[in-house]
Amino acid sequence: MQKTVQLNEQEATLRHLLLDVSNYIGSLDGCTRPQLRFTGGWVRDKLLGVGSKDIDIGIDSMTGFKYGTLMNQYLEQPEAQAKHPKSVLGKLAKIEANPEKSKHLETVTTKILGLEIDLVNLRKETYTENSRNPQMEFGTPEEDALRRDATVNALFYNLDSSEVEDFTNRGLEDMKRKVIKTPLDPYQTFTDDPLRVLRAIRFASRLGWRIDEGDERAMSDNCISDALKLKITRERVGTEITKMLKEPNPYQALQLIDRLSLYRTIFTAFDDQLDRSVKTRGWRKAYEQLQAITSTKPNIETGKDILGDSKSIIQSILLRGPDHVHQDIFHAWLLCAFVPWARVPVPTPDKPTAKAPPKPAAIAAREGIKADNNTIKVVETAVVHLDEIIQIKDATVSPTSTTSPLKRKQNSPTRSEQGMAIRRWGPRWRSSVIYALLTEITEHPIDGHTTKCQEILDDYARWLSNIQYMGLLEAYQLKPLITGDKLSKALGAKPGPWVSRALEMVMAWQLANPNEQNPEAAIAEAISRKKELDREPMARTSIVNGRRCTFDHDGTFPLPGDPASLNALTAMAQPLDIDSLLRDAQQHIQELNGGGERPSATLIACRDVDAILDKSFPAVKHESILAGEAYLRNRRIGCRTPEIHNAADQLQNWIVDVILPTDAFAEEPPFAAESKHVASPEQLARLVSMKSTGLQLLSHLDRLQPPGSKASASLTACLASFTNLQDPWTSPEAYDLAQSLLSKNSQMIREDRQNDDGLIKALLLNYVKPLFLKSKTPVLTDQARKAISPLPGPNAPSDFDSSNKPWKFRSPHIVTIFQWILTQLDAPLVEAHWPLIIPPLLTILDDVSTNYKIKGCELLVRLLQVAPAQLLERSGLGDIFHSTLMPYLLYLPSLTPEEESIPLLDAAYPALMALTSARYGAPEATAQRIKSLDAVVRYGILKGHAHAGDNVRIASLLMGKSTDLVNAMGIYCVKHLKDLLPLISATLIAPFATAYPPLLGTALQTLRVIVVNGWPRVAFHRGEILEGLIMCWCRIEDEEEPTSELVGIKERIEDVLRAVVQLLRYDEHATEELQAISHYDARLETLLGA
Repeated sequence: MQKTVQLNEQEATLRHLLLDVSNYIGSLDGCTRPQLRFTGGWVRDKLLGVGSKDIDIGIDSMTGFKYGTLMNQYLEQPEAQAKHPKSVLGKLAKIEANPEKSKHLETVTTKILGLEIDLVNLRKETYTENSRNPQMEFGTPEEDALRRDATVNALFYNLDSSEVEDFTNRGLEDMKRKVIKTPLDPYQTFTDDPLRVLRAIRFASRLGWRIDEGDERAMSDNCISDALKLKITRERVGTEITKMLKEPNPYQALQLIDRLSLYRTIFTAFDDQLDRSVKTRGWRKAYEQLQAITSTKPNIETGKDILGDSKSIIQSILLRGPDHVHQDIFHAWLLCAFVPWARVPVPTPDKPTAKAPPKPAAIAAREGIKADNNTIKVVETAVVHLDEIIQIKDATVSPTSTTSPLKRKQNSPTRSEQGMAIRRWGPRWRSSVIYALLTEITEHPIDGHTTKCQEILDDYARWLSNIQYMGLLEAYQLKPLITGDKLSKALGAKPGPWVSRALEMVMAWQLANPNEQNPEAAIAEAISRKKELDREPMARTSIVNGRRCTFDHDGTFPLPGDPASLNALTAMAQPLDIDSLLRDAQQHIQELNGGGERPSATLIACRDVDAILDKSFPAVKHESILAGEAYLRNRRIGCRTPEIHNAADQLQNWIVDVILPTDAFAEEPPFAAESKHVASPEQLARLVSMKSTGLQLLSHLDRLQPPGSKASASLTACLASFTNLQDPWTSPEAYDLAQSLLSKNSQMIREDRQNDDGLIKALLLNYVKPLFLKSKTPVLTDQARKAISPLPGPNAPSDFDSSNKPWKFRSPHIVTIFQWILTQLDAPLVEAHWPLIIPPLLTILDDVSTNYKIKGCELLVRLLQVAPAQLLERSGLGDIFHSTLMPYLLYLPSLTPEEESIPLLDAAYPALMALTSARYGAPEATAQRIKSLDAVVRYGILKGHAHAGDNVRIASLLMGKSTDLVNAMGIYCVKHLKDLLPLISATLIAPFATAYPPLLGTALQTLRVIVVNGWPRVAFHRGEILEGLIMCWCRIEDEEEPTSELVGIKERIEDVLRAVVQLLRYDEHATEELQAISHYDARLETLLGA
């Protein structure tokens, strides 16, 4: 093999730049000139004649971060700028090591000349007997080469000598032999970092090489497999698998995984029952046939038999043209990987749920390789439609046995039936068919399978050709000839759930009549089949206080704001008793349910009313609430008898149950197998209106309660559900009514909450706790204290199954109730109910949704305001809250959308500061408080600017939070001035800074508090401070027509400058500099004269 490589123009320029930087570093006092090498994959690819934009640079005498910093320093030099413009170097991003997850290297990434560069020092690894994590220290080139995953990845290119170096003495030879082999003992290499097993498979499949026999024996060792399964994060496993399946030779990758018995290690659901059900015996046939299909060259010619070559037909239809082929092929290989999961039975859930549980294959995709939502949906969809695809295919190519060709044709699925099936399967139907094909191939005995495989391929080719012939390949995109509104008008009916059924009927007719394009014909078809819709416009009669009132029976109801309906109800309201009202409601429901005699009773038991009304639809409930509210609003209050009190209690309990927010307002689980019915904005508006009317009715009923009666837990929970105006179910009217009713009972609530077994405990124990039972975390003990040695618990509840998080997907109002409870707590109550408060709070904080993380931060701040500091430390939860909140600071664009990132950051910083204050508020804990705030500055503010500082809204928010942190730190902020002041100065002097005045305003505010708190060091940093202030002032001064915002910014600059000049007047050198600046520009003379 050659020992030199030919650099292209970019790489040669990079080499000259790096050598210049090394020479510059060598000229600095106390610095040794570093020797640089291009390492790893770039050298391998160069020798193979493959281009690469990613270069790892090994440094022999300093860390990558220090080298990058000195490179920045070098590019500031005039002589360097003459040769290399500073713009060639992008931002430096430091990636910390994570030894616990086998991420042993700290690296620095940047972009130079369009090349992605990683800077890292040469290292050696030392493993101790008692630790799986290596001790990293500077190493020689040979030591660095020997610790790498493969000899072909251990080749270096020396920038000084321009030669390839092979310190393993095997790399060039193994490259020649096309062998993947570890530099050291394979068993030890894979034990040290089990991810190297997957990397070896990926490199072998990418290059088409073989793996050394000794390495293969080690890779298939059970101990190595267990380490790979348990030690490596599934995200890193998923990354390697995705790369394998997207590279040119996924067939060899799956073949190696199968041959080395690694399938259950990689594609695992982490559920023993499910994993044991996976059978891989026939999987080989699946990836072999998929390889044959994807590698087949198209061979379909006009005039040939319709079957042509089966594999070619399948490829041309299911793996489409250049716009889709890469994604289709990736999905095909991805689904091939999950074929062994196709027939794994779905476990029976502990409790019956409205939605089907996720398919085991989708669970394996989520848990085994941490696939993204789209990938999980591809797998889930393929499994869900598997049997239907096979049935329709079989019915098409092998209809019911008969000797009559006419009957055989009649037994085949029609064009309409097949088109509607494709619409059900959706845009991913091609991938689902591939999955069905591969699954069917694996379900036949291995011995003598060639003929049967070919029969299956021929059947699918015949079926797909038939679909193509009928023009149904894109049937899922077909639009109905008429809209729902037009159909409603044609049938003379109001829109409702029946419309979707009608449009499906019209679509089936369209597919059966492809040449018909007249919307009137589609309407005629719907009218002719009107009875099938079971949807006749009709009316029903409701009894209100003995009077009859007609409502449309269309699932809707009159809004309270409708004067006609409200006035009619009010006019009918007579001074009757509640007993009559309940009897009328009962009679009303009886008529809706078809009549029937019921025994009369003076009072209807609460549970009976509830049972009756639950059988009706929301419109009926709203009518009853409207009638009750109209009646009580005009009722003459007479003697409050025990019967009235009893009836009022029953009615109150029913209303409380009816108006509680439902899952119509909740999020939908992102991975749900079937989407829930999503309420329209009009339906939601009516639900909100119903709840407001119900609260009005509760307000009227409150007048009928005996003096001094206590509010029940159910009523308090209901009212507390409407105490947050940000909730979609809470209107301003509902909020005011709830607050008013709660304030009327405030004295009783205050008295009751003093009792450890009172209202607060009842709400936490009976309403909050049951909905969070599945969200236990192993880091907590039963007493909500930090577990000293937490035992491995079950996987954290996910959003995959809504039953895991009923508080989020079924009863979203419980978070608002919990929030209200926290507002009622004092220190003794917090301590008394600590085990009931902490688990739900941690669950909300840990939720994947940024909205709930934000709510969790707000709830934590409220709790910290009243929680005793000693309780926080005694329970050990200070550390847990801190480790939970800190990662929020890096929820930054572009990984986190800006509209989610900004409110989360805005909530996380105050929560962290409140936590720090609560933990270390005592004077003797000042050092710990400053250390905690230091971490927030470094990990949040500085890293936030490094990753997303180009986003002006993020930068403005971070500046504002810097102000709070500097104020909190006081004089101790001086240690951060070397990092904060350059950021502020760069913000003020940015060319387009005046385009976003809010950022300038927050930067000036931060600078002002720095001057106030860190004044002893202002003179030392005067250069950056004055540069930023003066240049920004001059830029605004040069504006022809500055906006009022910019004028205000200019005044604030002058205000800060006056403070800075006052501080600098005692420094002789600073005074001289100010005079020199004043003489440079006459406008500055007055500005700096102070």
